[in-house]
Formats: sequence, C-alpha cells, structure tokens
Amino acid sequence: MKLSELITCCLRTDPNIAEGDYTVLFSDSKSGALNAGVLLFTASNLPKATIDAMEYRLVSILMLLVNLEDLKAESGSEKDFQLHFTSMDRASSKQDADTLASALNDRGIAAELAHELVNGRPNFI
Repeated sequence: MKLSELITCCLRTDPNIAEGDYTVLFSDSKSGALNAGVLLFTASNLPKATIDAMEYRLVSILMLLVNLEDLKAESGSEKDFQLHFTSMDRASSKQDADTLASALNDRGIAAELAHELVNGRPNFI
C-alpha cells in the first residue's frame, strides 16, 4: 500500500473525521504527535483537542506500519499530503478499517489490538 493510501485509510476511518480539507506534513521537526514530525492540519470546524487526537491516532498506526524516519530521510519522496473528505467517504470506511486491521495483523499485531487501534476502544457501560 502506498503511503498516500495508508494516510487516507487512517484518516477516513477516524471516528472524528469531518467533511473538509486536511493536510498531513512529514517534517524534520520534533513537533507533532509522539514528536514524530508528522503534523495534521485542517480548516474543518473541529476542536483542537479532537485534531490532536486524530494526529496521535494517525501517527500511532503509521509508526506500526512504516519506518517514519526512513520516509522523512528519503529524498524525492512525497512528504506533503492534501486530502479532501466528503460524507461519501464515511460510507467506505468499513473497508478501509478492514484493510488497516489486516495490515497491522500482517506486521504481527494481535487481531484484538489491531481492531482497537483502528476502531477505537469499545465503550463499556
């Protein structure tokens, strides 16, 4: 799976995703979620805490599937991603969730943990 597809899958399956434009930047800075230099920006009307949670989830999944340091060091590799999500994107999020969970399983992540990473922790009442 290409990095752009992976980022799209991660964001499309995020429970907080809203319609709008998103930008994901890979930088050499030590800012961003987990100090990985991966930054998420959006003009969507989401609270900062929600955007931070989305960024943290994105980076957590990416770190399990790709070597971020190698990606940032590669010259010529794409480091800026522009994405646009509509209400139609939510309809295909189930397939993307299955794709992400399968990719995590292939990397040796237990099925239960992969499911929780992709779909969130179940709410117990």
